[in-house]
Amino acid sequence: AAGLAALKFMENNDLPSHAAELGKRMLAQLKELEEESKHVGDVRGKGLMLGVEFVRDKKTKKGAEDIAREVRKICYMKGLVIEMGGHYNNVARFLPPLVLTEELADKGVAIFREAVKETERSL
Repeated sequence: AAGLAALKFMENNDLPSHAAELGKRMLAQLKELEEESKHVGDVRGKGLMLGVEFVRDKKTKKGAEDIAREVRKICYMKGLVIEMGGHYNNVARFLPPLVLTEELADKGVAIFREAVKETERSL
């Protein structure tokens, strides 16, 4: 019964379209960060499942686990929880709930952007 209710909620509120549109918005904001940052080597994702890869150098694409770890720590201290993953543990993962609002999505990306910039200033 609970599973059926969840499926009906997703269908009635068109959560797949919501996730796709909000994901595009977040991805565009994170792509801007990729252009500005010395250590964001790639931003990718589909829907609300997004990844930001941290690299030591954009040309060699060598992973930067320490930078990713520091960004994660700062995000946590500012109220944003992100996961780390990837083969070299250098990819920040955004995995928000499908009912995420635009306001919270924008706030999360803003916190992440601040954390990246703060980390880069300290290097």
